[in-house]
Amino acid sequence: MKTFKARALIISRLPPSHAAKRLADELLSLDIQVSWFFPEQRDDTISEALASKPNLVINRLLGDEVSLSEVLNSCSELEASLPESAMVINDIRSVRTALSKSSQSQALTAAGLDQVKEISNVQAHDHQDLLSRLGLPYIIKPDTGYGGDAVSLCSSPDDLRGALREVGSRMAVAQAFIPSASITSRLLMFRESLIVAYRRIAEPGKWKANFSQGATLELYTPTESERQSANLAMECIGLDIGGVDLVAGESGPIVLEINPSPGLAGAEKISGHNIAGQIAQHSFGKLTG
Repeated sequence: MKTFKARALIISRLPPSHAAKRLADELLSLDIQVSWFFPEQRDDTISEALASKPNLVINRLLGDEVSLSEVLNSCSELEASLPESAMVINDIRSVRTALSKSSQSQALTAAGLDQVKEISNVQAHDHQDLLSRLGLPYIIKPDTGYGGDAVSLCSSPDDLRGALREVGSRMAVAQAFIPSASITSRLLMFRESLIVAYRRIAEPGKWKANFSQGATLELYTPTESERQSANLAMECIGLDIGGVDLVAGESGPIVLEINPSPGLAGAEKISGHNIAGQIAQHSFGKLTG
């Protein structure tokens, strides 16, 4: 009888993030062969990625990759070339949606989820228009990106011009500023299963609640409505793995965004749990049925 051998292919930026490397280590500990596909590398071809005959593909793109559109197209081509029996964790359709804040917003709206008010293609709007629709201050950020990079708080035309210079050639989105978002809840999910939940608390006097921006973390037990919002957000985007960021609203949780490649260092430190190992186990379980 032929022994089943799991062979994983991790799609990643170059260099791989800490979370991607942690996941690779845990897959190897399960006796799963691991290979990598770096779509940013033009010489890292699809045929070479397929040569490892992967039956488990895990997408760990972050959204800051150079030439992101070309990267996503390469991933689409790779997926189309996989055998039907291959299992894909975070398929390219869901990742493409999740990496764009404007696409996320459209999906969340269609699902009827409360979310922060947002305006896409900011370059086509002036300060007065944004002020009238979002109030003051408002937030400018790249449509793609993560970790609070190039995210600015704006209260004047000069602020807006400076924020757009920081965004650069990327498309920008504007969002209403929610003061309570200095404390956000992150629910790390594998499909409908909650892996861990914690709060991210911005440094005193600051408003960005990103771990990479100095926020502190504390374990948190989400409410039933928060779990339902996170489940529905994962479902409408189509992700298998994701970090759903929520903030308290007057009528219930508000979805800030969904991260398809959430970091693990903070979650593992605050929980004391092997989160990467749980994700590896969940992924392997999905492959084997």
